[in-house]
Amino acid sequence: MKKRFLSKPFLYAVLLHLAIVFLVFFSVHFSSTPTSASSESAAKPVDIVQAVAVSQTDVQQEVQKIQQERAAKAQQELNQQRQLQQQQAALKQQQQVAAKAQAALQAQQKALQQQQAAVAKAQQQQAAKAAAIQAQQQAAAKAAASAQAAQQAAQQALQQKLQQEQTDTQAAAQAAKAQAQAQQQAAQLSGTVNKYNALILAAIHPNWIISAQQKDLSTDVLISLAPDGSVLSVQVQKSSGSTAFDNSAVAAVYKSSPLPVPTDPQAFAVFRQFKLTLHPEG
Repeated sequence: MKKRFLSKPFLYAVLLHLAIVFLVFFSVHFSSTPTSASSESAAKPVDIVQAVAVSQTDVQQEVQKIQQERAAKAQQELNQQRQLQQQQAALKQQQQVAAKAQAALQAQQKALQQQQAAVAKAQQQQAAKAAAIQAQQQAAAKAAASAQAAQQAAQQALQQKLQQEQTDTQAAAQAAKAQAQAQQQAAQLSGTVNKYNALILAAIHPNWIISAQQKDLSTDVLISLAPDGSVLSVQVQKSSGSTAFDNSAVAAVYKSSPLPVPTDPQAFAVFRQFKLTLHPEG
């Protein structure tokens, strides 16, 4: 680019020199024509020499001017190149600074990403720890609830057992008491029955007429009585083998009516219909 720019002034100078040479040649050509006066012939070469001298001076000045312009152009181009180099250096420096800033920014972003990853990891660990603690708390609460439920169930079962034992004890006591009362009542009833059995036998024997041959016989009769002791019916349940003996026993029972009976309804229920063994000897 510099060589192409410097060749133009040089070309101009060459063209100028060629133009000057052409003018000189043209002037010499016209000076060789015949003239009428010798004075004019003598004066023209002087003018030509002066013109040629002036032209060479102008050429040198023009060449110097061209060289100066070329030097100025070269200096300007050099300054421009230096300025361009400075700009390029500044741009390169700016690029380096920008690259360093970009690298620093990337490093900051990487550090930020690492920090964010660390924070996310810490949050995950914290969440996992919280979940584990919550699970432990739930398990502990569940275990405590189960233990409490088991304890309540055990207490309830123990209370029920105690109540059942108390109920059983009370029932056993009541049963024992009732049994004792029943036994007492049974004993009293048995005594009453035995007593009235003896009274009935004592009431029948005076009305029973038997022979000496029948003193070893016995018969079982079923007697039905009214509440006042009146004999309602007499049936032979087990015969003695002697119809006369059986009939005499039945007749003796009817003759003894009304028979002695207890006033207690429970005791009388035994004598409402009962079996009695009749024997001559009581």
